[in-house]
Amino acid sequence: MAEYLALSEIEADYFILLVHLERAGTIALKKYYRNKIEILREKSLKISNRIEVSKVLSNEERAVFYSSHIYIAIWLFTSIGKTGKTIDEIAEYFDLPRIRVLEVIRFLHETNLCVEQNGHYKMGTQSTHIEKGSPHLLHHYRNWRLLSIQKSETISDEELMYSAAVSLSKKDFEALREEMVSFIKKFLKTAHESPAEEVAYLNLDFLRVR
Repeated sequence: MAEYLALSEIEADYFILLVHLERAGTIALKKYYRNKIEILREKSLKISNRIEVSKVLSNEERAVFYSSHIYIAIWLFTSIGKTGKTIDEIAEYFDLPRIRVLEVIRFLHETNLCVEQNGHYKMGTQSTHIEKGSPHLLHHYRNWRLLSIQKSETISDEELMYSAAVSLSKKDFEALREEMVSFIKKFLKTAHESPAEEVAYLNLDFLRVR
C-alpha cells in the first residue's frame, strides 16, 4: 500500500502507525502508538530528514565554506550560463579583488563544488545542507542575515523583506511551522528545477519571543 501511494519512508511509517492506532484494542496500546506517532512527527519536522543532500562536506571544508556568504554566492553564480564564469566575470559581478575570487574558486574546485573547463568555472555539486546542531550552522545563519541588514536600505521593489511580531495559540504556532517546513521543501524543489538566471537567497525565521 505504501509503495502504491508513493510514500516516503517516514510517511509510510506514519501511515502504518495510524493503522495500528486505529486497530489498537486497549488504552495502553493506543497510548503506545500515539507516542510513536508523536516521535515520528517530530522527526519529520527536522528539515535535514526531508531534504536530499548531494554533497557532504568535511568539518574542515565546512569551516571554510560557511565562513562567508561569498563562497555560496560565487558557487551559485557559476551555475548561470551554459559555459560557466571566468575569474574576471566573477570579480566584476561581486566587485571583489581578483585574488579573493581566486581563493574562493580554488576551494570550490578542490571540493568538486565547481568544475573547470577552459578557464570557465561551472557548478559541480548542486546542493549541500547543514544538519541541525552543526557548529557551522550559526555562521551560515549569520552570514545571510548580515547581508540582509546591509541590503535593507537599498532593497528594490522586486525584492521582499518582511518582519512581524504576533501573538497566537500554541496549536497555530505548530501548524504554521509545519506549513513553513513544507514551503521550504517546495522552495528548494522549485529553485533546483528552475533555469539559473539570477542568484538569490531566502532567510526565514519563525521563533518564540521569551
